[in-house]
Amino acid sequence: MTHIFNYKNQFVRDLAWVISSPPLFNNKFNPLFFEQEFFYGELNKFLPHLENLDKNPQNLSEHIKNGNTHLLGKYFESLVEYWLEYSESKKLLSHNLQVFKGRNTIGEFDFIYRDLTDNKVYHLECSGKFYIAQKNVSEHLNFIGPNSIDNLDRKISKIVNEQIILGQTKEGREALIIDDIEEEVIPQILFKVYIFYYADLFFNNSFIIPKDSNPDHPKGWWIYTKDVDYFLSQKNSKWIVVERANWISKVILFDDSSILSNKELANKLKNYFSNNNYPLLIAELKESHENYFEEISRGFVVHNTWPEINL
Repeated sequence: MTHIFNYKNQFVRDLAWVISSPPLFNNKFNPLFFEQEFFYGELNKFLPHLENLDKNPQNLSEHIKNGNTHLLGKYFESLVEYWLEYSESKKLLSHNLQVFKGRNTIGEFDFIYRDLTDNKVYHLECSGKFYIAQKNVSEHLNFIGPNSIDNLDRKISKIVNEQIILGQTKEGREALIIDDIEEEVIPQILFKVYIFYYADLFFNNSFIIPKDSNPDHPKGWWIYTKDVDYFLSQKNSKWIVVERANWISKVILFDDSSILSNKELANKLKNYFSNNNYPLLIAELKESHENYFEEISRGFVVHNTWPEINL
């Protein structure tokens, strides 16, 4: 079903990725994480809707534009919300339901929905993340967010030890009842992650994945700015710098106005990192046919001092 990532509309490609891409962990790591088979099943059920959306994406576009989606995490969440709203097997009951202790907010439920196949109510926590493997080791602390503040170990701990147990707390149950949800909620975790491995390791297939992770998780590579010239000397490709809003699914372009040659990319990166130190995501493209360019690999270029960066 790889054709689903070739939809013409970016929003539809992103939605398809959120629904169908392999998770970083499955329930062997923790029983609350969805199995990969779950996503295959959900894609099969949602495929007709995706096909229609790609022909007429207005409904999805309006949903996204009406939400607070300027942050990538909120955009990811908005796509999950759309999926739950339009799934024929689910009924969305609540989204971002806040939980209070006194006057203080102590958390919120990402989603509460009813599964119409078993008539049970579920509490779904979801997250889409991008992590860079600093070293070639499996410890979760090794996988760091581009901003170098977040890491995989900290994120897992927050989801498992704080967010997903909210329904078991007195305050969480009170919030659910106020929202007319009186049934026990069953916790579930949707966790989609792109991991980027150092380029030499990635292209030689000698990288080490996170401990207990699904080997099929989405992957990319990364290099330091000092590696750019050597890295590009091994390539004869076309490139694009991927805007943060477009990080989720693979890049597809229908004109070459934003495409860079090796030399143009090298100059752009050197100019950028002379004044900035936040990593840039770039995509390697191939021209499948006239005016149709498709991503074949992606990677972060990071400052030579990364992960020591100033935001």
